[in-house]
Amino acid sequence: MRLQTHIKDTLVNVRFSGARAKYIPTPTLHRHKHYEILIIEKGGGEHNVDGKIHPVLDNQIFFLRPGQTHQFKPAPKALFYFIAFDSTAITLNSTIELNTFEFFQSFQSQSYIKLEQIAPILSLLESLHEEAQHTTDKGENQNDLVCSYLMILLIKIQRAFIQHKKALGHVDIKSDIVTGFNRLLDDPETCFRFVHDYAERLHVSANYLNECVKKETGEPVSYWINNALLAEAKRLMGEPKLNLTDISLILGFLDSTHFSRFFKRHLGVSPRAFRKKI
Repeated sequence: MRLQTHIKDTLVNVRFSGARAKYIPTPTLHRHKHYEILIIEKGGGEHNVDGKIHPVLDNQIFFLRPGQTHQFKPAPKALFYFIAFDSTAITLNSTIELNTFEFFQSFQSQSYIKLEQIAPILSLLESLHEEAQHTTDKGENQNDLVCSYLMILLIKIQRAFIQHKKALGHVDIKSDIVTGFNRLLDDPETCFRFVHDYAERLHVSANYLNECVKKETGEPVSYWINNALLAEAKRLMGEPKLNLTDISLILGFLDSTHFSRFFKRHLGVSPRAFRKKI
C-alpha cells in the first residue's frame, strides 16, 4: 500500500459523514503533518492506527498525532466526524501547546476512548463547524473565534479523557521529566536511538531519566525508545521510494544490517518480509 502525506492549508478543517455530507475518508494507509481527531457517533468498520487494527464503535473518539499512519475503513452506515488542525490553531489564542493534552501523548493514550454519551461533544463540534466555514467572509477576528471554539472542544474532550482513564485505573504521569521525555518521543522531528540523547535534551543524567520513567510507567527508557523506533520503521516501510538503507539512516542505524537485526529481534520478522506483507 502506498503511504500518502496530507498537508492541510487551513487552520481547522471539519468533515462530516451522513446525510449532510458524503465525506469519504482516504482509502489508503497515509500519514499527515497535522493533529486529527475522529469522532464516531455510530460505529461499524475498522481503523488501522500505526499498524494496529481497532474496531469502530459507537461514542468513540480517536486521537492522531503528526507523523502517525492510519487507514479508516468505516461501515456504510457509520456516522463520523473528522477535525484536522495544526499547532497554529492553538497558538493564535493561547499559550497551550497541543502536545500538553493527554490524549495526544503516547504514554497516556491508547489511540481512542469510548464514552457513555457523545452528544455534548457533537454540539460543540457543530458550533465549530459553523464558524469554520467561509472564515474569510466573516471579518478579521473570525479565526480567533474558530480557535476559541476549538480550544473549548479540546478541553471538554480532555475532561472526558481523564474520566475514562480513571475508570480504567490508569496512573497519572506527574513528573515534568517524564512528560518532557514523552513529548520528545512523540515529536516526529526527533528520532534518537539512545537514552543519553534524550537525557541530554532534558538536561538530566541518563540514570536519572531512566529511574523517573520506570517509576511512573513501569518500563525503562529503552523500552519506549524501541517502541517508537519500531513504530516509525513500520511507517517508513510504507514509503515505496525509501529502501532499507534510507530507512536505516533515518532511524539512526549505521547500516541496514544493524537495522535488520534490531527489527527482527523485536518483531520476529525481517524488514524485507514485513514490507512484502504490507
